[in-house]
Amino acid sequence: RNFLLPNQAKLLLEAAETRDMKFALYCGIHAGLRKLEVVEARSNWFDLDAKLLHVQATDTFQPKDRDNRTIPLTDEFADWLRENYSFNTTFMLAPEVKHGDYRYRFDFRTAYESLVARCGLPNTTFHDLRRTFASLHVSRGTSIYKVARWLGDRLDVVEDHYGHLIPNDKE
Repeated sequence: RNFLLPNQAKLLLEAAETRDMKFALYCGIHAGLRKLEVVEARSNWFDLDAKLLHVQATDTFQPKDRDNRTIPLTDEFADWLRENYSFNTTFMLAPEVKHGDYRYRFDFRTAYESLVARCGLPNTTFHDLRRTFASLHVSRGTSIYKVARWLGDRLDVVEDHYGHLIPNDKE
């Protein structure tokens, strides 16, 4: 159950050389998306005015928990999206790639593994970015309930994995 420290997450984002990789990293670190959710992310999921990301089922994608969900966008992620996307394509990541027989429409695993190796973070999986999102929120005092809703996980799962990170409460 690895997660990155804030300076490690920042290092990855700064070292990413392509727009697609930066998008994937922002989705993991700043929104807690799963790899398949990143690959299937649609431009209509993003409401930059309201700073919200709406993960929604489509004809080719079903969220793991089968529920659509809404995640607040950080200012940093929203600003980066405004600067780097025109939102005139269906898919946010590799919009030119179509669905085939493979589960993932597009697979960025090799590029991701190369990036974490260059940054000196071996054995850091993409799912660790989702854990980073949750860990940072819980450790800053965001309620476990909110984090569970944003992740699309059950409350008991999030509490079991991240409850130890809740700041001390003297009450």
